[in-house]
Amino acid sequence: MPFFDTLSAHLQETLLHTGQQRLLQPGEVLIQLDACDSTLYLLQSGTLQVAANAGGLIAGISITAGEVVGEIAFLDNRPRTATVIASEP
Repeated sequence: MPFFDTLSAHLQETLLHTGQQRLLQPGEVLIQLDACDSTLYLLQSGTLQVAANAGGLIAGISITAGEVVGEIAFLDNRPRTATVIASEP
């Protein structure tokens, strides 16, 4: 079950209005390996691919609508552990 679906309708609405929306095109990088920022992302639609991590390429890992990405840097305040790229708008 995607994280977003576990939240109450009120909390979902609050998050949608508190954060900023961003539209990515296929191939656009959302998160860059080793970047230093602590933004947490909640994917509303489309699909993201985890392209690489500190250990090398990761094949077949997709992030879909309702899932959270960027939680490691958000929680631990450390550099990004993977590159994440949009595969769909």
